[in-house]
This record gives sequence, C-alpha cells and structure tokens, in this order.
Amino acid sequence: MSFVMKIKQNNRIVGLNLDGSLTLSFLGSDDKTAKLWEVVTGRCMKTLTFTDKVKCVAWCPNSSLSLAAIAT
Repeated sequence: MSFVMKIKQNNRIVGLNLDGSLTLSFLGSDDKTAKLWEVVTGRCMKTLTFTDKVKCVAWCPNSSLSLAAIAT
C-alpha cells in the first residue's frame, strides 16, 4: 500500500508514522509541531505544539489502542 500526501511546509519533516489501521498519520517537524492527519481525506485533525523540535513520532504497536508517542 502506498499513499501521497501533499504538504505545504517550510520546515524539515523528521517523522511520519501510520497507525495500525492505516487511517491516521502523525507527522513531526522541526518547527516544534506534530500534526495528526486523516489519511483518506488528507485533513489535518490536530496540531500539537511543543517547546522543542520534534525528533520522532511512533504509534503503539497494539492496534486496539489509539496511542502515539512523540519525542522532542
């Protein structure tokens, strides 16, 4: 499976990770944000802002949980 997301972003993307159901994606950036995207529609559902650059994003491997970890 593959998909294309067109994102207008001036900052470096440091992490992109899909959830187990392949419906949600977290994208981390060095602009100190992590964005939750709905894969099918390409809609940004939530933007989380941190005090430091995002270094890594990951979903919980248990697909029955909607849990993500974000490292700054």
